[in-house]
Amino acid sequence: ETCTGMSVNAGKAALENAGALPEEIDYLICATVHGDYFTPSLACLVQKELGLCCPAIDINAACAGFLYGLDLAQCLLKTRKSIRKVLLIATEGMSRLLDWSDRNTCVLFGDGSGAAVIERGGEEECLLAFVEHAQGNSEALNIDYGPSGRPRVQMNGGEVFKFAVTSACKDIAEVLEAAGITDKQQIAHVLLHQANQRITNAVIAKLGIPEERYLSTISKYGNTSSSGIAIALDELNRSGSVQKGELLALAAFGGGLTSAAAVLRW
Repeated sequence: ETCTGMSVNAGKAALENAGALPEEIDYLICATVHGDYFTPSLACLVQKELGLCCPAIDINAACAGFLYGLDLAQCLLKTRKSIRKVLLIATEGMSRLLDWSDRNTCVLFGDGSGAAVIERGGEEECLLAFVEHAQGNSEALNIDYGPSGRPRVQMNGGEVFKFAVTSACKDIAEVLEAAGITDKQQIAHVLLHQANQRITNAVIAKLGIPEERYLSTISKYGNTSSSGIAIALDELNRSGSVQKGELLALAAFGGGLTSAAAVLRW
C-alpha cells in the first residue's frame, strides 16, 4: 500500500471520528520520512484525495514526527485566527526503506498511518506542554541510498538504544515540569514511540511510573516510525480505558537525532 493510500484512509477515519468535514480543515500537516515522491509532497497528494482546500506541508522529524506536528498544529491554532482545525497525519512505508538482508534491522519495522484532527476548543486547555530537541547525528541512524541506489535504513542499535532511553526519560521529566506536574503518579497513561520492547522496558525501569500505565503496540505493528504514537493513541481511545480529564504523557525519539514529549489532558 502506498503512503498516500494509507494517509487518505487514516485521514478519512480521523475526520469521521472528529465529526469534521473536509471543507472545515484549515491546514494539513503530514509527518513522514519518505513519501511516494520527492515532490509533490505527501501532504499535497493527500489534500487532493481528501478534497481539502487548505495549505498542505510535509515535515520530517523521523520517529518524533507526530509530536513535532502536534506542536506545530497547536502553534498554528494559537497564532492564526483563520485556522480553527488542523488535520495531522503521520505515515511511514518503512518496508520500502529496508535492507532485507540486514536481519538486525529489517525485522523491527512496519508500515502504518495515524491521524488526528486538532481544533481550537473551549476554555480548558488539552495540550498542556511540549518539549522538542534535536542533535545532528547521521552515524547512529540514517536512511541513505547505499550501493543499490535505493533507500535503506542503517542503524547502530547500541547508540540508538542509549539515545532513546536517555532522551525519553529526560524529555518526560522536562515536559512534566513545563506542565506544572510535580507528581509523576498523576500521569494515567504513557505512550512511548513504539521502537522495541527493550527500550520501553528500560524507560519503565528508570521513570518510576507503573508498567501497567504504558501502552505497547509493538507486537502488533512493529516500529512504524512517526505513525507509532498516533496509532497508539487510536488504540487507547478505542480500548475505552482512558477517561475524560486523565493526563497522558507522550514521548518519541528517532533519526536526526530528534526527540519530543508532550502532556495531554484527555
